[in-house]
Amino acid sequence: MSRGKFNVTVSLGSAGKRLGTLQEKARPAVRDAVNDTAKSARRRLDDKVKETYTIKKSGFDRAVKIRRATNRTLAAHITGISKRTPLSNFKHRKNTMGRGRYYVPVLRKTLTGSGGRGVMVKEKNSLPMKEIASPGGAKAFLLKVRAFKGRDSQGSYVQDEKKTKTGIFQRTKSGKIRQLYGASVSEMINDIDVYGTVRPHIEDDLKNNLDRHIRRRL
Repeated sequence: MSRGKFNVTVSLGSAGKRLGTLQEKARPAVRDAVNDTAKSARRRLDDKVKETYTIKKSGFDRAVKIRRATNRTLAAHITGISKRTPLSNFKHRKNTMGRGRYYVPVLRKTLTGSGGRGVMVKEKNSLPMKEIASPGGAKAFLLKVRAFKGRDSQGSYVQDEKKTKTGIFQRTKSGKIRQLYGASVSEMINDIDVYGTVRPHIEDDLKNNLDRHIRRRL
């Protein structure tokens, strides 16, 4: 296994024998059974990761993708991406207002200045809630901004005028705003025994799902 990836695979043979004269429907039955098994495996991974990390289910599902089985390829793949997870996807408390305010043109927002309390974050269940602040005193804050759409021909940042995202940000010494991130899902998954978590259940889940989808086609 690498980068939090594992495969769920099943052959057509056993399903074909059980379906008998409905051989042409065997592949859809196996396909659906494999995909249901992959979803169950992802749920178990999510539950296992949450024993250590406070990541939200929505954040986990966005980072752990299922490449679904098809009639042609009867295998599903679950992959944890290596990109770091936005800190806002972990358990947090928003910042409190401070003294002084300043306007940031690129964000089209007036932000809180010094004082107040920065965003509190708890990335792991074993750790206490901690205020996010730089050594220089810049406190993190929760902010909704325009989503990234791409870059223009000059390489400049282009905002999506319709979509927004909420993240935890912090002001740098130069006055720029940067978004803060935590561990990637791949790092979280590599901290646990993935096969020990999902493998004992894959065979039984696949058998039960296959039985269910075969009965639907009989």
